[in-house]
Amino acid sequence: MLNTMSQSQLQQLLMWQIDEVGNHPSLLMWNFGNELGVGNDPNLLNVLNNYMNFIREYTIQRWNRSIPITSAVVDLPESYNTLAAQLNVDIFTTNAGYRGLDFSDLWTGNSQFDGWYKLSCKYQKPLFIGEIGFHSVNNTETDVDPNWFNSIWRDLLRHIDDGCIGGAFFEYSDEPYSKVDPLQQTMGLVQFTPTVQNGASSLSPNVWTPDTVVRKQVFNAVKQGTIDGGAWNMNSNVWELIGRPPMNLSNVGPNICRNFSFSQCPGSPPCSFYGTCDVTTGLCSCQIGYGGSDCSQPICPGSPQCSGKGQCVTTQTPPVCACQSGWTASSCSEQSTPGNCPSTCKSPNGVFNQATGVCNCKQGWSGSDCTIPVVSTTPVTPPTYGEFQDTTGYSNSSGYSVVPTVFSLALLVLVSLFM
Repeated sequence: MLNTMSQSQLQQLLMWQIDEVGNHPSLLMWNFGNELGVGNDPNLLNVLNNYMNFIREYTIQRWNRSIPITSAVVDLPESYNTLAAQLNVDIFTTNAGYRGLDFSDLWTGNSQFDGWYKLSCKYQKPLFIGEIGFHSVNNTETDVDPNWFNSIWRDLLRHIDDGCIGGAFFEYSDEPYSKVDPLQQTMGLVQFTPTVQNGASSLSPNVWTPDTVVRKQVFNAVKQGTIDGGAWNMNSNVWELIGRPPMNLSNVGPNICRNFSFSQCPGSPPCSFYGTCDVTTGLCSCQIGYGGSDCSQPICPGSPQCSGKGQCVTTQTPPVCACQSGWTASSCSEQSTPGNCPSTCKSPNGVFNQATGVCNCKQGWSGSDCTIPVVSTTPVTPPTYGEFQDTTGYSNSSGYSVVPTVFSLALLVLVSLFM
C-alpha cells in the first residue's frame, strides 16, 4: 500500500479504520506494518514515522484516546541500536521468536547492538516479541522436543525486568500453502490433512468439505506443558510463575530499569510525540519536520521556511509548504509555468489552474498539492460497547504510562492498520 496508494488515500483509509474500531475497549495497541524493511531504508523509516504520527493524532482527535503504536521488524541485531533511537513507536516489536530454546543475547546484547535491557530503558520503549515459533521440517524438530515453547516462554517471562513486555505465538496454519521454505511449512500448533467424504477429497475443485484439523504435540505444550517442574505455558498465571504480584502504576517498583540513571527529556509527553528521548542525556532526537529542544516546533523545508514564497502548514505531518501563486516544489523554491502541471500537483483531490499555476482543491482537501485532508472537528458520540475498565496501563489523555506486563494470546488484541 505504501507503494500503490497516495498519501491522501492511505490517510483516508487509516481514518476509516480508526473511526470503526478506535474506541473499542479491546484495542490495546495499533500495529502499522510487519517487516517492512525499515532497518535498511532511511527514507522508508521517515515515511513510516509520519504515518504513525498521523495515527496518533487522529486517534486522539477522534476518540480522545492515546493508543500505543508499534511496527514489527525483522530480527536483525545490527539494526536495533538505530531503530530503537529513530523508529517512533511506543512499544518496539521484533519478530525475534525463532532463536531456538531461548532468546540468547537479545537482552544483554553483543558486538552488534547494546541489548534490549539497555535500549528499552534508554529510549523508554518496552520490547514485544511479535512472533514466537520454531523452524521445523515435516514437524521433525517439534516432535522430538515439543516443549521448546515452554523453554522460550520461560526465558521471556524471566526477562520482563529487562525491557520485555510480552510476546505472541505465531500460528502458521496456512504456511504449508503460502511458504516455499520447508522450515516454515509445518510450524503451527495444528496440522491440516485432506478430508475424504463420499469419495471426494477436500482438495478437489468445487468441494467445500473442510480439511481435518489434527492437534500436534506442541499444542498441548502451549496449553498445559511444563519444563523442569514449572508450568511455563499460556494457561498458567504469569505472576505466580515469576513469584510476584501483578504490576500496575502503583507497584512498578525499582526492578524496572534497575541501576539505570534517568534524565527527563523536555516536552509533554517527552519530545512531544515527534522525537525520541535519550534518558541517559535528557536530549530529544527530533524527526524530520520538527525541531526545538522538545521537538514541538514545526519546521518546513527551505531556508527561510518555504523559501519565503509560501506558508508552513502545520496541520500536516510532517509540516508542508502551501506555496504562493506561481511557486511550487516542496520548499516553494521553483517557479511554476502556467499551462504545465508541476510535479507537486498531481493529486486526484484537486484541479490544476493553468492560469495561476496552483491547485484548486476539492471540498475536504487542502495544501499546495491537495493532499492534506480537512478533518471535521464536529463532536462525535462514541459507540457504546458496554462498561469496561481500562487496565492496560495507558492513560486516555496525552502521554503514556508503560506498565510492563505479559500479554498471552487470550489477552492480546492487536489491530493491524497495514500489513
